[in-house]
Amino acid sequence: MKVVAVVAEKPSVMQALASALGGCGAEFEGRFLGERVWYRLAATKGHLFALDFVEAYDDWEAVEPRELFEAPLRLRPAGPVAEVREACQEADDVVLCLDDDAEGDAICAEVADLCCREKKTRLYRARFSATTKADVERAFRNLGEPDWNAAEGVAARQELDLRVGVAFTRFLTTHFRQKFAGLDSSTLSFGPCQTPTLGFVVRRQDEITHFVAEDYWVLSAESADLDDGGGLRWVRRKCFDFDLAAEMARFGDVANGEEYGVVEEAETSSVSTRAPPGLSTVDLLKLGSRLLRLSPKETMRLAEKLYLEGLISYPRTETTRYPASFDLQGTLRAQLDDPRWPDGLVAELLADEEHRGAVTRRLAEGNTGV
Repeated sequence: MKVVAVVAEKPSVMQALASALGGCGAEFEGRFLGERVWYRLAATKGHLFALDFVEAYDDWEAVEPRELFEAPLRLRPAGPVAEVREACQEADDVVLCLDDDAEGDAICAEVADLCCREKKTRLYRARFSATTKADVERAFRNLGEPDWNAAEGVAARQELDLRVGVAFTRFLTTHFRQKFAGLDSSTLSFGPCQTPTLGFVVRRQDEITHFVAEDYWVLSAESADLDDGGGLRWVRRKCFDFDLAAEMARFGDVANGEEYGVVEEAETSSVSTRAPPGLSTVDLLKLGSRLLRLSPKETMRLAEKLYLEGLISYPRTETTRYPASFDLQGTLRAQLDDPRWPDGLVAELLADEEHRGAVTRRLAEGNTGV
């Protein structure tokens, strides 16, 4: 029987793939491209290898930081290399189910170099944005190959990050250690990402430190005729002008003698609010921090959990559009019995989505009589 190795990036995704493919555990029998096969699954748990300088350049005292920009590099194991190699060792086909992004393609290249360089193993790339059975089956029907250009781009970025980061870290640490004897840090780390981020943090802290609070006043009123409990919201919301606020207060004290006012004219209008777009990773992390007080790590943990359950699309993305393969109807059906939604809301959304899907299919078939 043919052996097919399936390589995922995370153990949780590996388990979800096993379930979607009709099996359980790391090895089981199933179907692949129309024939019975024996599946073997493994997870890379991130990158299999890490880029580093050769050992001769480890000595800070003997090596000038500028030399690191041309120093020779090596790859050292950073993940379960033996486990992945064992899963792919006797495989006829290898299906790479790494995350659908450039980093995932880079890990695909690592697996290919590890398992497929010395033998003619067929290599496939599966792309999916959710781990539901429907999404995985669709991905396995539309297998392609890794984006080797994206993988090369990641490799180039890794080399730049290493050379720039280590060179400037050594330079800064050595320079300031000599200049300030009481430096309370053994290493002053520099990174192309972390250093600009530190700048954002410092700028925000400066804004908080130099913020000067100002007094403001609000105008509130109630109406017994409103369905929402009578609360009226002032469009201006806040007033920082004391004289104007005092005048409004004086008017309220004398209106009809009992703090009552008369609405002389009212206008009504309908306002349509568009559904919010999908979130990019950065926007997701910002909202998680501001609204839920969650750390970035916890936000991504919860997002990936929802992704594995098929409730949201792949969370590590910079696009705000859902992929065409995202099962929106299936996601809505999963919410039908959730008591947190108003009665009939999900059913109404589902009906609208089914109608929209029918229209799209008819237009694709050239039938505009909808």
